[in-house]
Amino acid sequence: ESGLYTAFSVVSAARAQASYLGSSLAGLSVAVEGFGSVGSNAARLAVEAGARVVAISTSRGALHDPRGLDVARLLELRARVGSRMVEGYGGAERAPRESLLELPVDLLLPCARYHGIHAGNAGRIRARMICAGANDPVSPEAERALGARGVHLLPDFVSNCGGVLGGTLAFFAVAPSRIRTLVE
Repeated sequence: ESGLYTAFSVVSAARAQASYLGSSLAGLSVAVEGFGSVGSNAARLAVEAGARVVAISTSRGALHDPRGLDVARLLELRARVGSRMVEGYGGAERAPRESLLELPVDLLLPCARYHGIHAGNAGRIRARMICAGANDPVSPEAERALGARGVHLLPDFVSNCGGVLGGTLAFFAVAPSRIRTLVE
C-alpha cells in the first residue's frame, strides 16, 4: 500500500533527522497532521520507534494529549468510523485541526495538505523538526522563515518518496519485507 510505504520513508527520514541532531525518535513528542493512510501508519511506526504521539488531526478536528495518545486505539477507531474518530476518542483535548501545527512538539509530521504551513502561520510553528508525508506541505516563504529560526526541515521529496518507490517495487513483485528494508 502506497500510504504504508510513504510512512516507512517519513519515519526513516525522521529517524535520520533526529540522529543528525544528536537524538533518536525515542522519547520525542510528535504531532501528526492528517491521520489518513500515510499519517496513521507514520504515527504507528513512530510509536514503535519509541516516540510519543501527542496530537493527530483529521478533517474533523484535532486531538491533543501531552502525555501521549493511544495510537492503537486511534487506529481501531479510524477503521470503524474514519475521520470522525476525533469525535469519539475521549480522554484528549479536542481542538481545531489547524492548531495542531502550532503545538510545542519535537517533531511535526505534516501528512495532510499542500502548503498547510505557510507565511501566515510559520512564525507560530514550535516544532524543532518537520518531516513531511504530504506533497509540498510547506510553502517556500514558510520554509525560509522556519530555516531562519533553526527549524530542521527535510525536503518532502526525500521524506515522502517511499510511496512511489514502494509502489514501483511492489509492481515488480518485490516482497513487502524487502520493500520496507529498501525504503528505510
